[in-house]
Amino acid sequence: MKYKKDLYLGILCFFFFSLWVSLLGQEMKQIQSALLQRAREAAPYVVKIEVQRDASWQEDLPPGYILFQDVEKLPWPNKKLKIKDILKKKLKLRPLGSVSGMIISSQGEILTSAYNVEGKIEKITVTLSNGKTFLAQVIAKSYADDLALLKIDSRTKAPVALKSDLFEQPKVGAWSIVLGRGSKDASLSVHYGIISSLGSTSKSSWQIDAKVNHHNTGGAVFSIKGELLGLVHRTSHYSKIRPSSGVGFVLPLSEIQRLLKQLRQGVNIPRKKKPYLGVRVEGSLKKGGYRWMEVAGVFPDSPAWHGGVYPYDLIQKVNGKSIRNKVHFQGMIESCRIGETIFLSLLRQDMEIEMEIVLGKAWY
Repeated sequence: MKYKKDLYLGILCFFFFSLWVSLLGQEMKQIQSALLQRAREAAPYVVKIEVQRDASWQEDLPPGYILFQDVEKLPWPNKKLKIKDILKKKLKLRPLGSVSGMIISSQGEILTSAYNVEGKIEKITVTLSNGKTFLAQVIAKSYADDLALLKIDSRTKAPVALKSDLFEQPKVGAWSIVLGRGSKDASLSVHYGIISSLGSTSKSSWQIDAKVNHHNTGGAVFSIKGELLGLVHRTSHYSKIRPSSGVGFVLPLSEIQRLLKQLRQGVNIPRKKKPYLGVRVEGSLKKGGYRWMEVAGVFPDSPAWHGGVYPYDLIQKVNGKSIRNKVHFQGMIESCRIGETIFLSLLRQDMEIEMEIVLGKAWY
């Protein structure tokens, strides 16, 4: 009798498990179908951008960019190295190939990353989804937000999302579709992912886990409902976050709308001067009833480097205030002034350390 009960229970469990798998499969098919449909609908708005620069132009790179990921391998204790003198050479490390942009109005206005159109430019060619090519001119750039406005002499259909000032902010975990057209034949590239953080690096930048690279930078990001969410930006070759790290950044539509008025008037928006500490921190951890931020790396020749901060130090307080998370820590540093002396409370191998550091000026 007991054997029969176990058999019936097993059959019942198998039936419900099979039903659950079937329903899950149908739901995934529906999601995939919706993603493909949105990609097809948005494809006409994404363009290929080819930038021809003067051969004599060479790019000035910020100090320490090569060592962003391997600073902890440098010799300790601290030594005053001439890193800036070594690494501030003009090197051609910008990736080759075309990039992406998106059409935002019927007047031929196109948005892309400001990084995409940096340098001494001779010619910019835009290829539309129908294969037609046009010469483009740069109207203005926002260096602070990594956004540039271009214009071509063509009338074209505009994305519906930019016809309204209404903007509904998505939630963390929502689907995102990254569209680019940076390949040689201007074919559409589509990458799917989710919005993994809102305001991960700043209030005006979202983090996504969809694949982002040099070619789809400047491309459009849509929701599963077909709503324009924003533009792929901040993927320069000296970025702290590499494209292969599985992290990408999106300039939200609300920020784009805010910036467009100035850009359309031909006004360039400069980078804001920010204070600079020079540490790369990882996620927070709890220890001894407090929350600490682990130092994953210290940038060469930075205030933290000269102040004595080491990799694997744990930072618990800034100016006597406890740190909640990575974003909070970045905000605490950015709220200070350039040249201001800050007080860090550290833990190094179970030894508490109080440290004074004078903040420098960020180059980014």
